Amino acid sequence: MNPKLDNIPKISVITPCFNAGNLIEELAQSLQQQTFKDFEWCIIDDGSEQETRDVLAKINDRKDLNTKLALHEKRGGNFCRNHGFEISDAPYVKFVDADDLLEPDLLQQQFDIIENAPMPTVVVSPTKIMMEGKIGRASAVNVDLKSDPLRSFLIHPTFMHGGCLLPRKIVNDIGGWDDELTAGQDLDFFRRVLLAEPAVQIAESAFIYRQHQAAPRISKLAKGQHNKFRSHLLGLNKFQQLLQENNRLEQYAVELAKNYDIWGMKAIALDIPFADQFFETAKTLSPAKYRSGSRYSQKLRSVIGDRLTGKLMRSSVWRVTHRKLNSIGLWGAKTS
Repeated sequence: MNPKLDNIPKISVITPCFNAGNLIEELAQSLQQQTFKDFEWCIIDDGSEQETRDVLAKINDRKDLNTKLALHEKRGGNFCRNHGFEISDAPYVKFVDADDLLEPDLLQQQFDIIENAPMPTVVVSPTKIMMEGKIGRASAVNVDLKSDPLRSFLIHPTFMHGGCLLPRKIVNDIGGWDDELTAGQDLDFFRRVLLAEPAVQIAESAFIYRQHQAAPRISKLAKGQHNKFRSHLLGLNKFQQLLQENNRLEQYAVELAKNYDIWGMKAIALDIPFADQFFETAKTLSPAKYRSGSRYSQKLRSVIGDRLTGKLMRSSVWRVTHRKLNSIGLWGAKTS
């Protein structure tokens, strides 16, 4: 049992919720089963219908969970995460979505690691994907995060926000989550977290991410998804400016160029002129003397065309090819 505590808890779990009443009860059960008990759960409702709010009220009345509940009209997930951070008290924080789960010993493992590590340190965990009730194998975290965190994350992000435990000070110092972004919020958040140069440690226990459907086929992408790509472009532009302000743009220019290039490849499927905004920035960041993503994308587009290139970029074939190119150094910042 974990009765509501008067003293400050060690961990704050922060959860935005929008019409997830049928799923957040599973998260409540997952948190109740944690072997580590000294945590609070801050739930921020984002304008849900009454059915979900009734579920949240029942969760808030439970005696085995130390909860804080705040109700808002629709303001977006990032607003809710920031508000949850504001009302939380613990020295360590963890952002977990309403439909996700934690393995029973995850909080304990992460707390033990972070308490015994030099500050600042963030602790990440592997991710297991749950789809249609079935949980897959854990996806390993790239060990390069421990030696070169930001570069590793820019090349290939291998952990999710629900799998990370962070010191409160880092979240405060970077200004929390960006309310302007409607997509790519976690990528933006952790780019800024890792720019603060914390040490990174890796737990063995897993975070469980619920995937509700497979990625949409290229033929079914709607024009309304422009907003998704605009948000990714905005987030990348802001991070580029932040690197420049910190005199570190040259240090990460090639890796950032790849990020622009990858999202440009995906945007091709919707709008080729819009995708070119990503490509032009990639070319500016990564000059011709580098073997960067922008040069490969140009070659690929010239051979098989824009639409097919976009389709290829969303396929499993491309993900395997991309990993192979990385492993043999053909996608890196190799000078000619």
